[in-house]
Amino acid sequence: MNTKVRVAGLLLLVVGSALGGCNARYNELMETNRALTDRNSALGAEIETLTASMSQLQAAIDTRDRTIAEMRGLTGDMRSENQRLQDELERLGGRLSDIKFGQLDAATDQALRDLAAQYPDLIIYDPDRGMVRFTSDLTFASGSADVTEQGRQSLAAFGRILGSGTAASYDIRIVGHTDSQRMSPNTAQKHGSNWGLSAHRAISVMQEITKMGVGPERVEIAGRGEHMPTVANSSGGNTPQNRRVEIYLVRSASGRPVAPAPSGNQPAPPLPARTDDDMVK
Repeated sequence: MNTKVRVAGLLLLVVGSALGGCNARYNELMETNRALTDRNSALGAEIETLTASMSQLQAAIDTRDRTIAEMRGLTGDMRSENQRLQDELERLGGRLSDIKFGQLDAATDQALRDLAAQYPDLIIYDPDRGMVRFTSDLTFASGSADVTEQGRQSLAAFGRILGSGTAASYDIRIVGHTDSQRMSPNTAQKHGSNWGLSAHRAISVMQEITKMGVGPERVEIAGRGEHMPTVANSSGGNTPQNRRVEIYLVRSASGRPVAPAPSGNQPAPPLPARTDDDMVK
């Protein structure tokens, strides 16, 4: 009997030990499972974040591709427009070459050559274009449309040529030009802009030559401001070539007879005061 009891107790002890080992293993497996579950959740969240980032990156790439495509389209349009403008420029250049600007008669041509030789620092004569250029730095004070004494003398000589002989058969186009230098406040108050200054200088030249008997009906004036430079403008204003007044002699387009110049140096009728509205007439 006692032997049976001892055997039974021994069996219970073995079974209990076995069950205890199973419980420990079970708990270990459960802990591992929880760790794996947490890791899986973290990886899932990371995947979602990466997926969102990839979506944003793809959207940015798509936007970039659309922008590149649009820019390529614009580039193509600009090339087409540039070609069109180049073709138009060549067409106009061809028309311009057909216009005989410089075919002045021999007497007028020689008179203008002599005038330029008399005032070499002030006047440039271009026989190919029938153009006389007065440098603004010597014809006008800085920022002013008032003609200097030297400028008046040379313009008076020029006006006498235009008002007599064969030169009286030409119309006269006076075009003022400036550089792009910023105006002083005083100059801006008087002239408004470089465009206004260039036009007012053209008007001053017209006033000087009409004093010498040139009929105002022969004269056309314009101001181009800084927009037609002969050399690239600079902010420092060191481009005197661009500060100029150009005077073109052209055959009268109307075919009207040219009125004879008044005898002596009878002044032309007074002209109205300059305003910014006088830029082109």
